[in-house]
Amino acid sequence: SGTSSVTVQQLNLPNPVITGSDVICGNNPNVLNAGTGFLSYIWSNGSTSQSITVSQAGNYQVTVSNQDGCSNS
Repeated sequence: SGTSSVTVQQLNLPNPVITGSDVICGNNPNVLNAGTGFLSYIWSNGSTSQSITVSQAGNYQVTVSNQDGCSNS
């Protein structure tokens, strides 16, 4: 007989906070930023950068992943 054990660690999910104005005035685009410190970014418009420039009203979402492989929107 024998025994084995493993320690499982629960990691915190990354927490993106989108900054930027929620108003577009006329033809002036707005920059939305998901914050620094994430390994990857995927915006609802398909962009994979930390920030996006938007010129149309709508709902924008970002999913970020960290170095531990955890992701959150």
